[in-house]
Amino acid sequence: SSGQIYGINVNNAGTITLGSPPSGSMNANGLGYSKTDGKFYFFNWSGAGGTGPGPTEFISFNPLTGAKTTLAIPSSPALPIASTGKIRSGAVNETGLGYYTIFPGATTAMGYPVTGPAFYYYDITTDTWTLVSQSFKDISGNTVNEIKNLTSGDMAFDGFGRLWMLCSSTTNYALYRINAPMPTSPVASIIVDTIIPITPTPGGVGFTGMA
Repeated sequence: SSGQIYGINVNNAGTITLGSPPSGSMNANGLGYSKTDGKFYFFNWSGAGGTGPGPTEFISFNPLTGAKTTLAIPSSPALPIASTGKIRSGAVNETGLGYYTIFPGATTAMGYPVTGPAFYYYDITTDTWTLVSQSFKDISGNTVNEIKNLTSGDMAFDGFGRLWMLCSSTTNYALYRINAPMPTSPVASIIVDTIIPITPTPGGVGFTGMA
C-alpha cells in the first residue's frame, strides 16, 4: 500500500522497482493506458493512509524508459487528502488522448457544487482537468444512486468508445455503460445504461478491477 511502481517482465516474471512513492503514499489506483504515447496514467497517491495524509499525486509512467512524470491534479475544488479522497477507478479513452476518473466521495463541504460523485476528464495533451458532471441518470431521467453509494470498482473503455463502469462494495455491485461520444466539457447529467442492476457480490468481496 505504499504506491510503489513495479515493472514486471512478462518473459521471466522478474520484477524491478521503479521510481519512488511520495511520503505517506497509499491508495495508488485509477490505472489507464494510452496506446497513443505508450504511457500509463494513474493516481500514485490519493486518500489518507500510511503515516498520515500526503499530497495527492497524479502521474504518467513510461514503461520503456522507466520515467515517472508528475502531472496536474484536479483543482477548484482540489481532491481532499482524507480517507474519503480515494480514487479507485480510471481509464484512458480509445484515442489515447484523454483520461476519465470518478471521485465518489465529493461533497459541498469540500467545495463541490453538489454532494455526489465527481466525474472528471483529463486532457493528456494539455495536462488539464475538467469536472464534467456530478449527476448520473438512466434513460428515464432517474438518478442512479448506486454510482454514489458503491464506491469501489473500476472502469474501462471498449473499442467503440463506450465507457463501462463497474461499481462495487463488499455486499453489492452493478455494471453501467456510458455511450460514445464521451463529454469533455461540463454537462448537467451523464446518461448511463444499466447492464447489470444492483446484485450481491460473490463471497461478500468487492470488485476492484476490470479490463
